[in-house]
Amino acid sequence: TTRPPLHVPLHTCRPAPALLQGGVVGFMGVANKQGGVTEDEARIASTFSKLVAVALRNSQTLGLLKNSEERFRSLVQTAKVAMISLDDRGNIIFWNPAAETIVGYSFDEVDGKPFSFVMPVMPVQFLEGFRSGSSSQGLKTKAGLSGRTVDLTGLRKDGREFPAELSLAS
Repeated sequence: TTRPPLHVPLHTCRPAPALLQGGVVGFMGVANKQGGVTEDEARIASTFSKLVAVALRNSQTLGLLKNSEERFRSLVQTAKVAMISLDDRGNIIFWNPAAETIVGYSFDEVDGKPFSFVMPVMPVQFLEGFRSGSSSQGLKTKAGLSGRTVDLTGLRKDGREFPAELSLAS
């Protein structure tokens, strides 16, 4: 048979398959070593092929995670309802374009401000939960808001009030 240019003939080869989800995605190995391949060298090639398979799996997982994040971000950015994220102290760390439209503040104007800046009248348990530094899960349990929707009154940038509903999610 004719070899392509620059290809070297294989005289000895100890392949180690790179397995990913039960299938072979490639091979690593030691070849054409004068005197043959030792067991240690074969184990090194096998270990390296396993690392390559793990790196491929991680790369695929990262790609799936990135796609999922992009879909979620698109959903949040195009939603017609305000979506606001708070840190454990109750400060605003994100809000979507619908929140900007409804409330009248850009995200830059409210970034890091307490949620009470736009929702001045909230259930006492909710405010106390933030003051005590509760985690978001603890806050939902303490405030009795887990799985419930609470009617609130919000305050727009122009000073007008608007009706709002609060539901907590992790």
